[in-house]
Amino acid sequence: MLLEAYEKFPGQVFQIWTSEGPEIIIPPAFIDELKSLPDTVLSATAGMVEVISTGKVLPGMIEELDFVFPQQFESYPDWTPIEPHSKFTPLISSLTARVFIGPTLCRLPSWLQTIESYSKDVFIASSILKIFPPFSRSVLKNLIPQIWNIRRHNRAAAKIVEEAVKDALNQNGEESESDFENSKYTTHSIWELLPNDLKRDYDFQGRGQLGLAAASIHTTSRLLTHVVYSLAQYPEYAPILRKEIEEIKSGVGDDAEWTVETLGRLKKLDSFMKETMRMYAEGVTSFRRKVLTPITLSNGLILPPGSYISTPLCAISISPEIYPSPTAFDGLRFFNLRNTPSKTNSSSSINTNRHQLTSITSTSLAFGIGKHACPGRFFAAVEAKLVLVSVLERYEFMLKDGEGRPGEVVFNSLKVLKRGGVVVVRDLRRV
Repeated sequence: MLLEAYEKFPGQVFQIWTSEGPEIIIPPAFIDELKSLPDTVLSATAGMVEVISTGKVLPGMIEELDFVFPQQFESYPDWTPIEPHSKFTPLISSLTARVFIGPTLCRLPSWLQTIESYSKDVFIASSILKIFPPFSRSVLKNLIPQIWNIRRHNRAAAKIVEEAVKDALNQNGEESESDFENSKYTTHSIWELLPNDLKRDYDFQGRGQLGLAAASIHTTSRLLTHVVYSLAQYPEYAPILRKEIEEIKSGVGDDAEWTVETLGRLKKLDSFMKETMRMYAEGVTSFRRKVLTPITLSNGLILPPGSYISTPLCAISISPEIYPSPTAFDGLRFFNLRNTPSKTNSSSSINTNRHQLTSITSTSLAFGIGKHACPGRFFAAVEAKLVLVSVLERYEFMLKDGEGRPGEVVFNSLKVLKRGGVVVVRDLRRV
């Protein structure tokens, strides 16, 4: 329906009906004039504060990846079917836990189970509630088992975060609070930002940790899964990506650990990931906002208060006006665009910055746009690249004989991976 309307009303504002009621769909031409409006005019859920210094936490993440990778990915001498999403989810859970609560508690099965289950329960509960009219949800929420689970997850998280904070503060006095404030783990960084009355509110901190984990784990796992699907569907790109990895490693020394800077030099891998996101975006729409006061667009159209707006992410992503051959997968599409001089600026750095995986523009909206664009996208990109380097160096992939790429189902405005999606993997055989 959204694609049909986007083609029927090119460049125009139109309205569709969603489970939440009518929603005004905004084309790319108006995004720039809306994205910077204050929350008192056009409101979004407050963005998470970026508290993760990726450069500081990367060494620990690498250490954890070395520990957990063999637990999820084995040696596959012969072609073997695997479900990549079921492997990436616990792997990313472990890496995220290492960053969020540190090395002492990150391997606790109770924490890993809590953060994995929490986001699933949140998704299911919200999906169920959206079936019913808004006025009934305050009552119905108490009848949904997943809501009961969420409350249980909150209690479990509070206990674990309390243990993490007390462990770092060291009740024996060996570590001061000033030392704690300089800690490289996110639990500690969040603690530093809190006012004094919340520094011992472990329930509040636990819910915050669950929110961070839920936002990062399944989004990153989904991206990794789709990238592996793309590697299986388009195996001709794997040698190109491996060569780039080898060139970067040889330039800094094969034994050198990856850094944010060297991962950033994997431009072809970055392009392959971004093209995968373009073709298989997580959402049908993006930039969802509620209008609080009347807004007059540059074409004179007035957005009334109380209305909801969004932009058609899936339609923009395959628009021929934006992307040549939009339905064809081109893993180096954005690599080539980054190396094409800008038509509007003599400096090629404009294109270099514009077409990165984490870049956000009015036509690249997978991470949102404006003040409430996803603040964790830089961390997610580094984490995903780190995992993909390990995958590409070890394995090759293909689709099962006679089967296409595993599909998705659309639920409300989200795309959900179908369960049981399989690719075939084998240990990399170098010639």
